[in-house]
Amino acid sequence: MYPVIYKNKELFVISKLNENTLILAKDIKRQNKNNAVVFACGQNESRENKASARALKCSVINAVPDNIIMPFYNKKNYVHFILADPDEDKNLSEALKLTALYKNKTNIEIYTFNSTKESELLFDSTDKGKTDGLTVQPVKLRRVNIVRNQVYRYILNNSVFENAIEEYNEKIISVLIVGMGSYGMEMMKALIWCGQMDGYVLRFHIIDKRENIETLFYRECPGIRQRGTQPKSGEDYYEFNFYPETDVKTEKFIETVKNISGISTVFISLGNHQLNIEPAIDLRTVFSGMKIDAGLKPDHSRDALQLPHITAVVHSDEKAALLNKNLLSNYRHQYYCIDSIGAVSEMFSYENILSPEFEKMSYEIHSKWGGFDEFNNYEYNRRSSLASAIHKKYRDALMPEDETKDALEHKRWNAYMRSTEGYTFGFVRDDIALRHPQLVKYDNLSRAEKDKDHNVNMKFNQDETVF
Repeated sequence: MYPVIYKNKELFVISKLNENTLILAKDIKRQNKNNAVVFACGQNESRENKASARALKCSVINAVPDNIIMPFYNKKNYVHFILADPDEDKNLSEALKLTALYKNKTNIEIYTFNSTKESELLFDSTDKGKTDGLTVQPVKLRRVNIVRNQVYRYILNNSVFENAIEEYNEKIISVLIVGMGSYGMEMMKALIWCGQMDGYVLRFHIIDKRENIETLFYRECPGIRQRGTQPKSGEDYYEFNFYPETDVKTEKFIETVKNISGISTVFISLGNHQLNIEPAIDLRTVFSGMKIDAGLKPDHSRDALQLPHITAVVHSDEKAALLNKNLLSNYRHQYYCIDSIGAVSEMFSYENILSPEFEKMSYEIHSKWGGFDEFNNYEYNRRSSLASAIHKKYRDALMPEDETKDALEHKRWNAYMRSTEGYTFGFVRDDIALRHPQLVKYDNLSRAEKDKDHNVNMKFNQDETVF
């Protein structure tokens, strides 16, 4: 019966049935009511979840994906496998099986919840097949990084440059990170490279109750420590101030924030997401009080957002809706102007899991210098091209006629490699050792490297289709 049901339909096969994947299924159906969704997940799922799945007109089958889908395969329609088991090792094993099974087929996509370095290397190394340009295509195998996708989408749609504070002839982007968990670390890494812009100074202030937060950061980004703390002309630039052993529930937290001048952006990401709104409210109170103490008349109209911009990680859809619609106010109708990231419906959305927008953006950048096989086979190429595409949006907006874009793009690339990829400088390139000889300022590049970068950047600048 199943081959008849799914004939000529786009098919989504989800390996786990729970509250989160039900949210995803609902959003898949919202994209197109004719999309077919199958939960291939076994016998241990709750009756309530099965009933909810069927209410969405989804099927629930007692089998793993690689055992049931071959009869459904129709090369005219896409089959999307979504491996969402909390046990990442199960996802990894199933992804490798599916890739081997479908590598000579067409229109097969596999999205798997895996976050380890092991999984990236295994997926990069597995044979995904090759296209003949007609009936055969390689398998599209993608790891799903829920947190990174949300952070990148956030910085794409929320300019950190807009809140910069002018000081003498410079604009200061001063970012306060409260909590260096997965969201805080990912946001910090992303802003390190996204915040590279001529005329702007990038500063970070990191508050965490743990004592080893500085060590944890430099463990992941040794190239930033290697670069040093003093600004160097032509280099990527950022300043860091760490405030360890600082609990948000203590007076020390409030006093620490008061002693940091000119904060423009705040990102709150404590381990327990339920605790994030409370310190956000406290900080808005502190910042408003500092304006009063400075003799500034407060403007509490809902259209006049007070600096700094405050964002908190909030998983509750109901709470996030109030924050993002700017409805959080006191009895005097003064608005707190706090927004959120991380709502469950956002985390487990079609856009966040399958990320078609990011796929398109990154390939349009990658295609200016590399081929499809390099893009499809290696996550590094997709990840680095996406970062370039996001930064390009702001570079084009803030420096449309500037003649120094080659140098700026190199600064951005340096910051990206040192933060997100964890590279350090080395006289010989070795990607296992994470060493790269081009992690130097632009003026120190060879003429050949400058010419190569210029030719690629010219293609970037001529392309108006990325956004």
